[in-house]
This record gives sequence, structure tokens and C-alpha cells, in this order.
Amino acid sequence: MLIDVEGSELEVLKGGREFILRNNPLIIFEYNEVTKSVFKLEQVYELFPKNQWALFRLRKDGLLDQNFSYTWNLVLCNKNSVFYKICLEMLK
Repeated sequence: MLIDVEGSELEVLKGGREFILRNNPLIIFEYNEVTKSVFKLEQVYELFPKNQWALFRLRKDGLLDQNFSYTWNLVLCNKNSVFYKICLEMLK
């Protein structure tokens, strides 16, 4: 699932929360200088707790890491989904 709504990503996550919890999709959403001024990662974790969900930074080379100091796109993944193992393999 790709979310690109120019600063309203958190609102989309809130509105789709039940669908997301039911289906555990891999979610890519923008988190850059514009969106950082609208919402914080802590708010994402309030919707999708760290013990069940993982956030990764999608790097320019297509790999993942968890360095959130400079971000453009993030990946949200349920730790019990088929995508989590793939995300861990892409972690650098």
C-alpha cells in the first residue's frame, strides 16, 4: 500500500487502521520535511505499536535501515506478516 498525500499520511493511517490491522499490508508512506511538520513518528506508533509493527527507512538504493534522522519514505510492516522477513533481509 502506497500513501502519498502531501502531509495527510497520518490521517490516512487513522482512517484505514481497521483495514490495516485486519489485512497487514506492507505500507510505504512519505515522511520528509513537509510531513515531519504535520506529524511525528510517535503518533504512528500510537496507532501501530512497536511490539507488533516495525518502521524502516526506505533508502535511495532500495534497501532499508532504521536511521530516521534523514527520511523521505518509510515502510511500515506488521511483525507477523509475510513481509517482515523480507524487510529484515533488506535491512542494512
